[in-house]
Amino acid sequence: MANEVTLFCIVDGDSTAFSVDILPGKTVDHLKKKIKEEKSKVFSEVDPDELILWHVSIPSTPKRQITLGNLTDEEKDTKKPEELEDPTIEISE
Repeated sequence: MANEVTLFCIVDGDSTAFSVDILPGKTVDHLKKKIKEEKSKVFSEVDPDELILWHVSIPSTPKRQITLGNLTDEEKDTKKPEELEDPTIEISE
C-alpha cells in the first residue's frame, strides 16, 4: 500500500496553510471531502463538490494574504495556477 501524500492547502484570502494527508490514487473528489473535514468550521455551509480547488505552488514566505488575484505576474507565469475541475482526476506524488 502506498504512503499518504501530505498536501499543503490554503483558503483563498488566508495567510496560513494547513495540511491534508491523502493516499495517491484517490481523486480530487476525495481531496475535497478531506479539505471539508479539516476545515469544517470554514466550510460548514459548503458541500465538498462546491469547493473549487487550484493546483498552484506558492512560496510559504514571506507570509502574506494569498489570493489568486494577488499573485504577481511572475508567480502566475512560473506557478501556472490550474483549476482542478474534474473530480475524477487522481492525486499523485
